[in-house]
Amino acid sequence: MAKAPVKKNKPDIVDSAAKLPRTAQIGVIVGVGFLLCFLFYFLFYLPYSEEAAEKESSIEQTAADIKTQEGSLKKHQAVEALSVPIEDAYLYMQKYLPSENEMPRLVQMVSEIGAQAGLTDGVTLFAPKLPAVIRDNYAEIPFTMNLEGEFLTVLTFLYDFSRMDRIVNITDVSIGSAKMVDEKREVLHISVKCSGSTYRSLTEAEITAQTTPKK
Repeated sequence: MAKAPVKKNKPDIVDSAAKLPRTAQIGVIVGVGFLLCFLFYFLFYLPYSEEAAEKESSIEQTAADIKTQEGSLKKHQAVEALSVPIEDAYLYMQKYLPSENEMPRLVQMVSEIGAQAGLTDGVTLFAPKLPAVIRDNYAEIPFTMNLEGEFLTVLTFLYDFSRMDRIVNITDVSIGSAKMVDEKREVLHISVKCSGSTYRSLTEAEITAQTTPKK
């Protein structure tokens, strides 16, 4: 009987590599290692590094936003803390530096103070000099005032007048000669002429005129 031909096995890669010279084997190992590193870099490391860089950038942006919001919050808290004293200062300014339309009320207040002080004839004249003199941050309103009454009564009026809920400044006081008005009770009256200034806040038009450059 004829024997079947024996099939030759395909050459094994490992056996083939083992038969290569030493330098060739080193080259194969280096090439395989380089190929593995190349595949690892592009398949695993590069996508991960890009994703990590995006996340790191997102974290940095979030941290910057948080820092900005914290700064805004501190400013808001600082402004909120100042809101009460600012409101108090505004009310103070409205009280002691009222607006222009308060002038009729001022004349009425002067008459009331004169009557309460006991001036028999009250305030015979209270004449604000308008228009007001515009200063840097306020308007000054000069005035003249004539009084007549007992000496102590006039002093009481001037004291009460200086304590009004607005800023007033009496600069010149001229006292006339005393005259007898009640011989039985020996009541003497004096006449007083004085001048001074009171003040008010600036109107929007006056503030605009101050801030607008002159041609």
